Amino acid sequence: MARCAALSAAVHALVWCDPSFLTELQAGARGMLARADARRERRLQAAVTIQRNMRMLRARSQFATTKKATLVIQSAWRGHVARSVAMDIRYATA
Repeated sequence: MARCAALSAAVHALVWCDPSFLTELQAGARGMLARADARRERRLQAAVTIQRNMRMLRARSQFATTKKATLVIQSAWRGHVARSVAMDIRYATA
Protein backbone atom coordinates (compact mmCIF):
# COMPACT_ATOMS: atom_id res chain seq x y z
CA MET A 1 0.00 0.00 0.00
CA ALA A 2 2.88 2.33 0.78
CA ARG A 3 4.32 1.64 -2.66
CA CYS A 4 1.01 2.57 -4.29
CA ALA A 5 0.84 5.78 -2.25
CA ALA A 6 4.40 6.66 -3.27
CA LEU A 7 3.54 6.06 -6.91
CA SER A 8 0.42 8.17 -6.59
CA ALA A 9 2.44 10.98 -5.04
CA ALA A 10 4.99 10.73 -7.86
CA VAL A 11 2.24 10.96 -10.49
CA HIS A 12 0.70 13.97 -8.75
CA ALA A 13 4.10 15.65 -8.65
CA LEU A 14 4.59 15.01 -12.38
CA VAL A 15 1.17 16.41 -13.23
CA TRP A 16 1.73 19.59 -11.27
CA CYS A 17 5.31 20.09 -12.43
CA ASP A 18 4.91 19.15 -16.10
CA PRO A 19 1.55 19.94 -17.75
CA SER A 20 2.56 18.08 -20.93
CA PHE A 21 2.61 14.88 -18.86
CA LEU A 22 -1.16 14.50 -19.18
CA THR A 23 -0.95 14.99 -22.94
CA GLU A 24 1.74 12.32 -23.21
CA LEU A 25 -0.22 10.01 -20.93
CA GLN A 26 -3.36 10.49 -23.01
CA ALA A 27 -1.42 9.90 -26.24
CA GLY A 28 0.04 6.71 -24.80
CA ALA A 29 -3.39 5.47 -23.72
CA ARG A 30 -4.89 6.24 -27.13
CA GLY A 31 -1.99 4.46 -28.80
CA MET A 32 -2.60 1.37 -26.68
CA LEU A 33 -6.30 1.42 -27.58
CA ALA A 34 -5.50 1.88 -31.27
CA ARG A 35 -3.09 -1.08 -31.22
CA ALA A 36 -5.70 -3.23 -29.46
CA ASP A 37 -8.29 -2.26 -32.09
CA ALA A 38 -5.82 -3.08 -34.86
CA ARG A 39 -5.12 -6.51 -33.32
CA ARG A 40 -8.84 -7.21 -33.03
CA GLU A 41 -9.40 -6.10 -36.65
CA ARG A 42 -6.58 -8.36 -37.91
CA ARG A 43 -8.06 -11.30 -36.00
CA LEU A 44 -11.54 -10.64 -37.40
CA GLN A 45 -10.12 -10.30 -40.91
CA ALA A 46 -8.29 -13.62 -40.48
CA ALA A 47 -11.56 -15.29 -39.44
CA VAL A 48 -13.34 -13.82 -42.47
CA THR A 49 -10.57 -15.09 -44.76
CA ILE A 50 -10.79 -18.60 -43.28
CA GLN A 51 -14.58 -18.63 -43.69
CA ARG A 52 -14.33 -17.35 -47.27
CA ASN A 53 -11.82 -20.07 -48.17
CA MET A 54 -13.96 -22.78 -46.56
CA ARG A 55 -17.03 -21.63 -48.53
CA MET A 56 -14.95 -21.60 -51.71
CA LEU A 57 -13.66 -25.14 -51.09
CA ARG A 58 -17.16 -26.40 -50.37
CA ALA A 59 -18.55 -24.79 -53.53
CA ARG A 60 -15.65 -26.07 -55.63
CA SER A 61 -16.14 -29.60 -54.30
CA GLN A 62 -19.88 -29.46 -55.00
CA PHE A 63 -19.21 -28.17 -58.52
CA ALA A 64 -16.72 -30.99 -59.19
CA THR A 65 -19.23 -33.59 -57.96
CA THR A 66 -22.00 -32.13 -60.12
CA LYS A 67 -19.71 -31.97 -63.15
CA LYS A 68 -18.64 -35.59 -62.69
CA ALA A 69 -22.27 -36.72 -62.39
CA THR A 70 -23.19 -34.70 -65.49
CA LEU A 71 -20.40 -36.36 -67.49
CA VAL A 72 -21.54 -39.83 -66.40
CA ILE A 73 -25.15 -39.10 -67.46
CA GLN A 74 -24.04 -37.59 -70.79
CA SER A 75 -21.74 -40.52 -71.48
CA ALA A 76 -24.49 -43.05 -70.72
CA TRP A 77 -26.97 -41.19 -72.93
CA ARG A 78 -24.51 -40.91 -75.84
CA GLY A 79 -23.74 -44.62 -75.53
CA HIS A 80 -27.45 -45.43 -75.60
CA VAL A 81 -28.00 -43.25 -78.68
CA ALA A 82 -24.96 -44.73 -80.45
CA ARG A 83 -26.16 -48.29 -79.75
CA SER A 84 -29.65 -47.40 -81.00
CA VAL A 85 -28.23 -45.96 -84.22
CA ALA A 86 -25.97 -49.00 -84.66
CA MET A 87 -28.93 -51.35 -84.18
CA ASP A 88 -31.01 -49.31 -86.68
CA ILE A 89 -28.19 -49.52 -89.25
CA ARG A 90 -27.74 -53.25 -88.62
CA TYR A 91 -31.47 -53.97 -89.08
CA ALA A 92 -31.66 -51.69 -92.12
CA THR A 93 -28.84 -53.52 -93.92
CA ALA A 94 -30.05 -56.98 -92.98
